[in-house]
Amino acid sequence: MLNCKEKAQNKSHDFKVLVHIEGADDELLSITYLDMDGKKKKIEQQANKGQVVFKGEILHPSWARFYGKKSKANGSFFLEPGEISVKLNSNYPFLKAVKGSTVHDEYIRFRKSRTDLKQASDSLYAMAKPLTMLKDKAQEQETKRQNLYAQIGEIDEIKKLDYIMKHPDSYLSLAFARSLYTYDPKVEDLEYVYGLLGSSMKSKWLGKELYNYKELTKKVTVGRNLPNFTLPDRNGNKVSLEDFKGKYVLVDFWYSGCPPCIAQFPKLKELHQANKEVFEIVGVSHDGERHRNKWLRVLDKFNTTWTQVLDVDNAVCNEFGIQAFPSNFLLDKSGKIIMKNISEHEVENFLNKNIKNK
Repeated sequence: MLNCKEKAQNKSHDFKVLVHIEGADDELLSITYLDMDGKKKKIEQQANKGQVVFKGEILHPSWARFYGKKSKANGSFFLEPGEISVKLNSNYPFLKAVKGSTVHDEYIRFRKSRTDLKQASDSLYAMAKPLTMLKDKAQEQETKRQNLYAQIGEIDEIKKLDYIMKHPDSYLSLAFARSLYTYDPKVEDLEYVYGLLGSSMKSKWLGKELYNYKELTKKVTVGRNLPNFTLPDRNGNKVSLEDFKGKYVLVDFWYSGCPPCIAQFPKLKELHQANKEVFEIVGVSHDGERHRNKWLRVLDKFNTTWTQVLDVDNAVCNEFGIQAFPSNFLLDKSGKIIMKNISEHEVENFLNKNIKNK
């Protein structure tokens, strides 16, 4: 939460976004951004002859995302105080032009830099795309796909770290620092990228959030016990993580609108049914109370046999610093974290090695 002094540093925090979307005159368009308190906010407007105007307040420049309900047009740009014009298309590529955002201009210049790395990244994408489109992936194909995307991620990391080092007091650098290492972060990586930022960026709320995320990550590293939590199941019964001590436990964070999360369910169900005397899965849904019905429909559709609880106000996800989905922790019988963010195939290999061979 931001204090009044920080909010009062700038005379005006007002923004006005003038949007023109081609090919969808009556589109219902929404924009999602972080408000004056750093909380996610969504504004929805009906287009009139392809024109939409969004108004609000924003403390510091940060990513904003637009979404068209009918056309499915979507994309991101840097929102900041002032007047910004955005041109969209109802067909891919959706984002045509952004004018009036100095940080977005800076981002475009960044994207045009390091053409050598861009060419390498594009080449890897070309190899990864056919594997991504496959509906049924063999483990060998899935491993190859993951390795390709890991290489793409390494290139992206190099470019962003290089930019942060050269521009420590840039809002773009702050946004890059916060976007790096969101999935399965190492504490030393978070310490390093935070240390690259200038003091002016560390004092912004996004810089403070990065610091807090770094400190949270220390609590959920391999070798430490995952803190206990208690959440309701579909019937309102309270379920505590401590209830499952004495078993290996996979704590799986997911939500109903996450296809990769749900794609794991058939294999997880198979593993749970075959090993449930010594192995439990605790599914923690990020849907929250607002999307309870969606959560229940997914549970009914896939007839999950393991424990499922609802993170009603997302307090547990926030406490553990969960930033991406699916995320998981594999715990030993005492509740200690032994592995993080592993695939269902890695879970199977672990069970085969530690249970079936004993």
